[in-house]
Amino acid sequence: MKKILFFFILGSSTVFAGYNPLLVCLGKEEGILHQRKKAGPNYQLNQYFINSLVGFNHIPLKEEYLKKICSEGDFSYSVSLLEQLLLRGVELFNLSNVANQRISEVVTIDELLEDTPQIFIRYLASLQEFAQTPDCLPKRVKNLKYFLDRLTYLEEDFGGQAILKNRKKITELFADLKKLDHYYEECKEEAKKNEPKPKVDPKESEGQNPDPNKT
Repeated sequence: MKKILFFFILGSSTVFAGYNPLLVCLGKEEGILHQRKKAGPNYQLNQYFINSLVGFNHIPLKEEYLKKICSEGDFSYSVSLLEQLLLRGVELFNLSNVANQRISEVVTIDELLEDTPQIFIRYLASLQEFAQTPDCLPKRVKNLKYFLDRLTYLEEDFGGQAILKNRKKITELFADLKKLDHYYEECKEEAKKNEPKPKVDPKESEGQNPDPNKT
């Protein structure tokens, strides 16, 4: 059944191959995540992008960025797409010279970029949920707390796009996310060390019986 689902996803995606190669790429990732039974932050991000893009026949992504996003690298395709949206914005896209098509493309791109701050904060929050302790990842992933705090508490006042203008901090954050699996392992070890030890009666620890009536 899972194999059928995997090929159905790829088969469905190829319908859009001539129009939406980005969706083909995300469909391939979805199939891999299903096979590996992965339902964590990457899967959630993948599903959001697929649901957002499936209604659009054409996403005019520049070829150089499509290759960057859909190639094997440090991140999954969905995380790579999120990183590029945050760093490049509208620069990722090559708009048509045909007026009607250009208008349609601009609407699609504007919707995607407008949603990017919320996509980003949901992704960061889901990373936090998988850590063993609340403070583990913020101590290791640079600027994680910076963006979580600002997008949670200040977005309404300043706007998400204004908060995301600091490309240097975004670059630093994603550089640390390349070591995410290693950090999760460190979080597990840290959580084990901080587990409270069971209290032991001093007399019992010395081999003495605290009840004098017992032998």
